[in-house]
Amino acid sequence: MADNVSVGGLSYATDEVGGAHYQRVKVVSGADGTVNDVSTSNPLATSQQGPVDVNVITSIAQDTLLDYFFIIEGTGDEAVTTEVTTAEYPFSLSADGTIAAAPGAGYALWVLQGFMQATDAQAVCELKAGAAGAVKAYTHPGANGGLVIPFSRRPWIKLPENTALYLNASFSSGSVSGLFICATVPV
Repeated sequence: MADNVSVGGLSYATDEVGGAHYQRVKVVSGADGTVNDVSTSNPLATSQQGPVDVNVITSIAQDTLLDYFFIIEGTGDEAVTTEVTTAEYPFSLSADGTIAAAPGAGYALWVLQGFMQATDAQAVCELKAGAAGAVKAYTHPGANGGLVIPFSRRPWIKLPENTALYLNASFSSGSVSGLFICATVPV
């Protein structure tokens, strides 16, 4: 049944839900003054973007991210803020290796944000607390797949005191690239 409404002598397509009319529209494309209905034979034009350039992300991060701010720990009335400094750690590894070096005695790294992308379909990537430490994050990304950790002032991964952020990657070829934002926190 048509739920159309008339306004000023024109009929508009709607869908009535709960007594309210919601306008129905078609997706179209085309240059100014033209209309092309989108359909399976005339799909909406899109463009696929290539792999992320870590150098571009690093330069954007250095220009736009705060280098000094507060970390939030706990919840509700127990929340505590800690002044920290942050750093960006871009990397591209074709074998196991350190992403962020150990910060020194009395300090720990906390991962606040990051991403990594593998070029090999067989890659298994583990973020670890040092080369022999516990696994903190794991992904089996597939070719051009990866892991994204969105920004949070509450750390996603807390490493023990004076411990490096390490990537253990099991792949036969290719590499893993990415960028992690870590806070250096006094412990």
